Amino acid sequence: MQILFVSSGNSKNGLSPIVRAQADSLIQKGVKVSFYKVKGKGLKGYARALLPLKKVIYENDFDIIHAHYSLSAFLVSLAGCRPLAVSLMGSDVKNTKTYKYFIRFFKRFFWDATIVKSQDMFLSLKSPNVK
Repeated sequence: MQILFVSSGNSKNGLSPIVRAQADSLIQKGVKVSFYKVKGKGLKGYARALLPLKKVIYENDFDIIHAHYSLSAFLVSLAGCRPLAVSLMGSDVKNTKTYKYFIRFFKRFFWDATIVKSQDMFLSLKSPNVK
């Protein structure tokens, strides 16, 4: 199995320790994990990553795409990547009502699986079929 992790690449080490730990646990189980690290912040940074991400997807044969945080998930959705698993990490779920609306919209129409990290996040999102 081959999974592509899509997440921000702006942290000091280029990858969030949470994302790295999750990848390491999958690698130990024999899963091949590749990374697409989005450079740049906010909507502009993620919008610039759209075409390069599409190229990576086109040139590889990933079984699953796993986006970490909502901006990465929006990007992957707009790139047309499927199947798509999304891990919401907290700050995205604890955002404005408008932002939560976008999360619910994308979850309903683009995301195959949505994962939250706590019961509090689950209740805050108020959306069915969230794990």
